[in-house]
Amino acid sequence: LRDGLRPEAIEERLHLAFRREREESTKQWPASTPKEFLRSVREVQLNLIPAANGVSNFHRAHRIQLTALLLTAILLLGLACASVANLLLAQSTGRTREMGIRLAVGAGRWRLIQLMLAETALLGGIAVAFSLWFIRWAGPWFLQQMNPPDNPMRLALAFDWRMLLAGCTLALLVTLMCGTLPAISVSRVDPANAIRGTSSGSRSFS
Repeated sequence: LRDGLRPEAIEERLHLAFRREREESTKQWPASTPKEFLRSVREVQLNLIPAANGVSNFHRAHRIQLTALLLTAILLLGLACASVANLLLAQSTGRTREMGIRLAVGAGRWRLIQLMLAETALLGGIAVAFSLWFIRWAGPWFLQQMNPPDNPMRLALAFDWRMLLAGCTLALLVTLMCGTLPAISVSRVDPANAIRGTSSGSRSFS
């Protein structure tokens, strides 16, 4: 709508035109048409509703199922992040000698933290790229399974800057959640003990 136009005014004008069109069309129907049916056709209301994201009752009809699906996805994401963080902690423990040598030859502790975060960011970027591809395939398929064959629903997932921004944000969050603790653990390695191969200065995680 242009500035200054109210939806109510547009709705009223459209409704009047719609009623006139219905009345003119019903005049051409056979005389044997039941009067009750003609009255119901003429009294049909024309309403305007917001349709910025399309017109569909799917969300209203499946609100509980979609909410449960969203909560399940969040739970799985949290479990996946915890598992990856645990694996990275175990990996950092196994790389104690390597990190001790890096510290001995002059690498700073902040440099080691940057190294671990960069490795985690690479893994997170690969995971987000795969997830975006999977969503483009699984989202429309999931909706098709929830709708009857005689009333299919289509979902168009266009790859635009919003999806790219969401993917980058998700990758950053995963990197911070999964890589910060292993990076800090690696930066606290004692170089002398690490080079000798002793276990002091490192911890074991299960």
